[in-house]
Amino acid sequence: MPSTAAAPLAPSSIGVVGHPQPRHRRPIGPGAVRLVGFALVVALVAGACSGGDDTASPADTASPADGSSTASDGGEPGSDGVVAVEPDDDLAGRWQWDDADCEFAEPESVATSCGWLTVPERWDGDDDTDTIRLHVGIFSAGPTDAAPVVYLEGGPGGDPLTNVALSFEQLFGTLVDGRDIVIVSQRGTGLSEPALQCNEVLELQVDLLDEDPEPADELDRSTEAHAECAGRLERAGADFAAYNSVQSAHDIEALRRALGHEQWDVLGISYGTRLAQTLVREHPEGIRSVVLDSVVPMARAPQSDVPVVAKRAFETLFAGCAASPACDDAYPDLERRWFALVDRLNDDPAVFETVDPLTTERYDALVDGDDLMGLGFQALYSTPTFAALPELVALLEAGDTSGLATLVGIEIANLAFSAVGTFWTVSCH
Repeated sequence: MPSTAAAPLAPSSIGVVGHPQPRHRRPIGPGAVRLVGFALVVALVAGACSGGDDTASPADTASPADGSSTASDGGEPGSDGVVAVEPDDDLAGRWQWDDADCEFAEPESVATSCGWLTVPERWDGDDDTDTIRLHVGIFSAGPTDAAPVVYLEGGPGGDPLTNVALSFEQLFGTLVDGRDIVIVSQRGTGLSEPALQCNEVLELQVDLLDEDPEPADELDRSTEAHAECAGRLERAGADFAAYNSVQSAHDIEALRRALGHEQWDVLGISYGTRLAQTLVREHPEGIRSVVLDSVVPMARAPQSDVPVVAKRAFETLFAGCAASPACDDAYPDLERRWFALVDRLNDDPAVFETVDPLTTERYDALVDGDDLMGLGFQALYSTPTFAALPELVALLEAGDTSGLATLVGIEIANLAFSAVGTFWTVSCH
């Protein structure tokens, strides 16, 4: 997907391709759940909107949990691996850093260290009894005096660490040669505790892979799965109002102080650009520079942009192929052929077997024309994937579903890499 001011939330980019489908019954990966914008009113969304404010700073009355201090100005780690700052603002004394083993497979090309950042579940209150933990990975290619880069994942709800060993070099190899890379599981996601994952929703998506339900039935089942997830998370003690961009921005600032950096560079992709902009607004003093990749504007609701963005992205693909002699010679009249396939599959869906490339588990799948549109839209977020779409058209015209099976398999693999609950809480705010 081209990086434009109106781009929708870009893919969770650690080894993940995934984005919204116009329909929901196919395997909608991390990005898909982020943006589909189900026409649901479920308990999770209601809870997310019941309190909190995505535009507010920490309460002025907030005070340090502990007036004592072991460091100042971001400080240096103590012998116990814990850092604190002087109690001169609303974040001071309210967080703790602990060195720890990494909870994920580490890339072989760099040195990796990890830790846990413990922060209040609600920065906008003065009760720090309820805390959450964020897992953090620090990746280094060697000594450097340059400011580190902190990476803010997309989503909302994307998981940047679990699969980082597979794609670190491709995504960060050129950066880590000159500076350390800091990657954090944002609150409610991935390896953070708690993670607002909705296994009920993911299981339903897998169950629906080979079904063709009526829309009303699909909506009922999706509503029920979301409500079950909301109830389970709420019973476990999750405060949905605490999971939004402002609270997360305070986490990132606390992390900077915990690691002892005077300033750092911020790299955000997609939803991560919205979080980066929130961080700039709330805590500019700790930021040396910001890179926004596939910008989500602060003043827009990204979900409402999906139709126009999808239209523009497909038009860009078709126009790009037509303008390329090699592509146009091999796949002439691509746009007409694509939509002819959409019509054909809506009349006669493709049925085939697919495999999860991460687990090798096999699934039966059914894909109609609307699903093809969704899979194509998701593919537009990845250069290698969208470059294969013209060939996919030719394969399907010949009755070969192997390319389609590959796309569906990728989407199945994506399911575990995004916290559906966090998508809803952040999006609602």
